[in-house]
Amino acid sequence: QTNADGAPEMQIAISNINGEVFGYINRVRYFGPVVVKYRLYLASDTLAPQTTNPLTLYLSEVNADNFQVTGRVSFVDILNKSFPSIKYDVANFPNIYS
Repeated sequence: QTNADGAPEMQIAISNINGEVFGYINRVRYFGPVVVKYRLYLASDTLAPQTTNPLTLYLSEVNADNFQVTGRVSFVDILNKSFPSIKYDVANFPNIYS
């Protein structure tokens, strides 16, 4: 599924039986986007993830009840990307203020 920006996204659900998950998300989402790391495990080998580089996803649209926390995750955090991505300052471009 894609969002309005065309970025792929999916819905996730996490158990919230004791209320801890929603509490953590509420505390950290004021400091920036919540990053979700997705690591693939095999049912036959649960001791370690099967990939060395986990997928990095960004959480949005969080909802919670007594049993679970749901939200949407996408692969790109376009809203918090700076543009241009290069920082134009005197240290990197000494002639910028000449």
